[in-house]
Amino acid sequence: MESRDSFAARLSNDLGKKVVATPDWQSCVEGADILVEASRLSAPTPMLKTEWIKKGALVIPYGTMSAVELNLTDIMDKIVVDDWGQCKTGKFGSLRAHVEAGKLSDATLHAELGQIVAGAKAGRQRDNETILFWHRGLSLSDIALGYAMLEKAKKLGVGQRLRFY
Repeated sequence: MESRDSFAARLSNDLGKKVVATPDWQSCVEGADILVEASRLSAPTPMLKTEWIKKGALVIPYGTMSAVELNLTDIMDKIVVDDWGQCKTGKFGSLRAHVEAGKLSDATLHAELGQIVAGAKAGRQRDNETILFWHRGLSLSDIALGYAMLEKAKKLGVGQRLRFY
């Protein structure tokens, strides 16, 4: 609890916005407009209950192991992924069970993110659309994050140059 409260206080200070630590998943999630599930589980454990998701929410499951229930995709108006080819393969990912059960498939997928950005498919069209975005991670994201970290390290005057042979 002390760690959670301390983290919330530091984050609140860093962001300049009020950050509230909650004692459990349900009180954190219920009524939220945007939910990012970023647990670090060693095995799939359904901790984020589908019944807590409000109509119109954007849900982003992120973990390597699933923390969501199998019926989560049943309530979604749109399911969007970053790269469907990546999502269909591999044994890890927060929605792996959904792919294996056929709940997330070519037929249930609304779009890849690039299709929405390019205007080929619609993004949110109504306030009450419940949307799930599952990203496995694109290398472009890693490059952008690496660049941001490098720039911050330069600004703070920390880090060291490593030689690669």
